[in-house]
Amino acid sequence: MSHTVGMERSLRASTVAGLALFAGLCGSLQAATLQISAISGPVAPVVMAPLGAALLSAGRLDPLSLSPQALLPGFLAPALSVLQVMPTAISVAPAVLPTAPELMPAPAVQPAPASSFTERLGKVETRLAAPLAAAMDQKSGSDSSVQAGRKIEEVVTGQGSVAQAEDLPPAGPAADLTTAQEAWLRASLVQGPAPILTEAGFMALVRNDPAALGQILPWLRQTPNALTTMLSSIYQSLYRTVDAEGLDGGERAALAQALNDRFSSALAALGRSDALSKSQREVLSAVHDRFLGGYVALDEITHHRQASSLLGKVQKDALSLVAASDQQSFAEDRWILQPPLPGGQRGQGVDREERILLRTGELERNIKDWEFYMGKYLSRYRIVMREPRFSQVLRDQMTQVLSNFLGRFFQTQGGLHSNLERIPGFSLHSSFVNPLAITAKAHSIVWVPDNANLRLIPEPGGYRVEAAFETDIQDDSVLKTVKDSIEEYWDGRFDWNGSPTGLRARIDIKKLAPGQAFSAGSLRILDSRSGVSHATRDTIVLDRNLRYDVPAHEFGHILGLADEYREGYDPDLAAAVMLQNHASIMGSPKGKVLPRHLKTVYQLLRRHSLRP
Repeated sequence: MSHTVGMERSLRASTVAGLALFAGLCGSLQAATLQISAISGPVAPVVMAPLGAALLSAGRLDPLSLSPQALLPGFLAPALSVLQVMPTAISVAPAVLPTAPELMPAPAVQPAPASSFTERLGKVETRLAAPLAAAMDQKSGSDSSVQAGRKIEEVVTGQGSVAQAEDLPPAGPAADLTTAQEAWLRASLVQGPAPILTEAGFMALVRNDPAALGQILPWLRQTPNALTTMLSSIYQSLYRTVDAEGLDGGERAALAQALNDRFSSALAALGRSDALSKSQREVLSAVHDRFLGGYVALDEITHHRQASSLLGKVQKDALSLVAASDQQSFAEDRWILQPPLPGGQRGQGVDREERILLRTGELERNIKDWEFYMGKYLSRYRIVMREPRFSQVLRDQMTQVLSNFLGRFFQTQGGLHSNLERIPGFSLHSSFVNPLAITAKAHSIVWVPDNANLRLIPEPGGYRVEAAFETDIQDDSVLKTVKDSIEEYWDGRFDWNGSPTGLRARIDIKKLAPGQAFSAGSLRILDSRSGVSHATRDTIVLDRNLRYDVPAHEFGHILGLADEYREGYDPDLAAAVMLQNHASIMGSPKGKVLPRHLKTVYQLLRRHSLRP
């Protein structure tokens, strides 16, 4: 809300509102920082801006850089011609903007006399009164302020805006599954190319057949991790139904809610059975009461779909404004290598857990901010390009503003996507299958490493960890980041029997040809497009929005260390909850490898990986 309200407060006085047309075009210009390329030719200019000019690491809009300065006629003064010409980095492609003759920029002419604007500006001022009042209402929420901002844009630009339709509306009154819906679910969840449930599981959990429910009780009681597997299948079934193709939003809403009710009934029946252990019944009761009852999990999954769809739209719109020759550089699936945190800023927190909350609603409001500002800067760009009264200098400026904005967005979109995907993909899923995920006791190790490609070698003053990986990632800059991250973080000293002992890592990465098979038993580095990096006993999987600390963190898992953060979902807070240790590389992006990590790794590796 603060971005839009701050923008519109500047128009509070009626005399300033009278300048709304000019100010609306120039509101966010900061003359001292604009960087403009030379212009030639009769078409709209292609202007470049360094991407690093305004990095927004947390995915939040910077109100200082995006809110307008004092709205003065001086923005149209010739003094703006002293702006500096800079080299290129990101290009705006005017060819994808409307190309009708009336929207193409005419040769620069002198602005019409001020008197010719008087009547038009008077009408604008009158029509702005109501949306300005709404934007300045301190009691209004973020969405209402954005809507007020859209109305102001409509008045100033003469362009209407279409309200964003929710893809999947909130669930309505409960209704049981129809025969046709059951058939659709069986085809999707059991018979499809990626089945989630067996036929027996479908009969028990979806059809609520008493005989089938009785048949799965021995499996739950006797099979390790069976309960976790069943709950994960339920969660994935809800997720797939919400995300189903071929159904409109209303159909998916009704189907998902009815499926949620069937799952709820099945868990309630299983939870009453004495054939299960007390701890199993407690888990079933917690999932039933906290996640299926009240549709908590379903609402979060639905909200994620809506926010994800909106982000996809904004990403597509932003990419459409980039020159065709550069679009691959800004595609959603490109690797984004974030710079390292300076060594002096690592591990400065206290060696203990701290709580962090992450909410889909806040991320969605953030995405709406980006959507609104993109529309705002694009509309201003179009105005100056189609109005012959505006000078070439002003056209250059508005192109630069749009270019700078796109640079900021492309720096931020990866973090937005990762955070958005993490909530349903990890946090909520984790607590759904284990309601004690954020309250259980933390462990320091997850396994004892024994891979033949992981060796502990004595050397003067300590030991060297050598790890030989294979990868199908073809980008050498990514592989260099992985190697540098691991070797930089994993280099330190610990106390062993009263003597300081060194431990350092040396990594070799063999790049396989596309399609080439991995060696049996190899350590592997893989590409993930899921939005969440993770590791298994012998594999590191990396998200393409890659922080510098992540390979070092995941390598800690290869060495046997457990996460020093716990993550889950709290239905009472409607938020993902992360308990992070900011001192530790295993607990936080701000952490570092501590002496206790080195000591534990040495103790683990000497069991199977010590080499003379």
